[in-house]
Amino acid sequence: MKHQFVRKMVLRVRHDFPYLSMRQAVVGKQEIIRCPLDTATDDIAKRTASLLKVVRRDEKGLPHDVKAITHLLKGSINTEVNGGAPEVIQTFLAAGVVCVDKDAMPMAPAIQAEKQTELRTTLVQFLNVALTVLTISRDLFRRTNHHHRSVPSASAAGLSSTTITSPTNSATSSSTSSSNNYHPSEDADVLQLAPLQEEFEKAFGKIVAVLAASYADEPDDVAALRAAAAFKLGLTV
Repeated sequence: MKHQFVRKMVLRVRHDFPYLSMRQAVVGKQEIIRCPLDTATDDIAKRTASLLKVVRRDEKGLPHDVKAITHLLKGSINTEVNGGAPEVIQTFLAAGVVCVDKDAMPMAPAIQAEKQTELRTTLVQFLNVALTVLTISRDLFRRTNHHHRSVPSASAAGLSSTTITSPTNSATSSSTSSSNNYHPSEDADVLQLAPLQEEFEKAFGKIVAVLAASYADEPDDVAALRAAAAFKLGLTV
């Protein structure tokens, strides 16, 4: 990670897209090289953007895909391919670390401090959004578990699968239909993922602790994050 540079090529055309023609001649180009510290900041920002989509759906009252959220949290909070946020913090924010610029030369202290501040801000934003998604995920698992326990099968409820057309029995007919449309296997599949929630919350707490330890004096935004984690998830960080 500390040696990961990213080269970006920006191409300019004569007219803004969308345009009448799908093909335009390139009139200019610019090459941008992101140093490892910048690349780490970009990666955390990208993870934040992915998590924000879940938050936006929740704010609009749209339904969630629990499996998709679990997959997203696994890739954002409880990463296995690389160290994720903890590795970023230890690599670029540890005391005495010297970062390199786009030319692989040691950064000037003032520039490094500025970029480290940007990374810290991005990490705090990431963790705040992740905390919200963890809260959403926990609530989804709780509701799924409640639904799985409270909705009986048609036979257990003593309901007939025969369609009832009598107006006086319309309520019974509605209950039968609702029960017949319920698929316990769907909830069971979701509940199999429930143990991962605890892993995600522990991993989240670890990231917050590692970030807090990287400061000589803990700032207010990190203290507020710790308090929010304790209030929403009961985590002692």
